[in-house]
Amino acid sequence: KLAAACERALHAEPFRLARLAESLGLSAESLQRLGVGWSARHGAYTFPMRRGDGTICGIRLRSPDGRKYSVRGSRQGLFIPDGIDATDRLLVCEGPTDLAACLDWGLAAIGRPSCSGGTRDVVAYVRQHRPSEVVVLADADEPGRCGAETLAGVLVAYTAACRVTAPPPGIKDARAWRRSGAEARDVLAAIETAPTRKLQVTSQWSRIHG
Repeated sequence: KLAAACERALHAEPFRLARLAESLGLSAESLQRLGVGWSARHGAYTFPMRRGDGTICGIRLRSPDGRKYSVRGSRQGLFIPDGIDATDRLLVCEGPTDLAACLDWGLAAIGRPSCSGGTRDVVAYVRQHRPSEVVVLADADEPGRCGAETLAGVLVAYTAACRVTAPPPGIKDARAWRRSGAEARDVLAAIETAPTRKLQVTSQWSRIHG
C-alpha cells in the first residue's frame, strides 16, 4: 500500500520524476517501469523491492542528494520492472538506477539490492522464468566483480548458460556506461566476448577412471 501511495504521489507531481531522470541521466519511462514514487514523509524517492516471486517486501529510498536507505521494516529484495520478457537473455545488475540504464538500452534485466545481496531471490526469479541465458553485469570495482562471480557460480545450477561482464576500464557501472554514450550494441558486444559458464557434471566413475 505504501509503495502504491508513493507512486501515486509522484504522478501528482510530474516535475519530480523529470528532475530525477535528468539528474541520473536516465529516461523517465524506464524509472516509471520500476514503480518509482515519492515519499513526502521521508523527502525521498521510493523504489519497491520484491521477492523472487514478485511480491513487494521493502522500499528503497533515494534522497534528492543521492543518499540511499530503506523504509523501516523493509526486507532487501530485487528491483523488477514491468513488461520484460525474462525467457530469453536476462541481465542481473546492481541497484535500480543501473537497472533503468539497462531498460533504456532495451535489454531485459532485474536489479539486485547490492553487489552481494539478493542471491536467493535471483535464484527464485530465474527458476520461475527460466531464461535461456543469464548475464551478471558487475560494477567495475573489486566488490562488484567478486559479487558477480559468486552469483554466477550459483546461477549455473539453474540456467543453461551464464556469463559475467562489466563496463570498460574507467567506467564505474551501467548507469555511468550509458551516460558515457554507450549504446545497446556496445553492451551486447561485451556480453558476446565474455566466456559462457555451464554446470559441469562429473560422475564418480569418471573421477576414478579418468
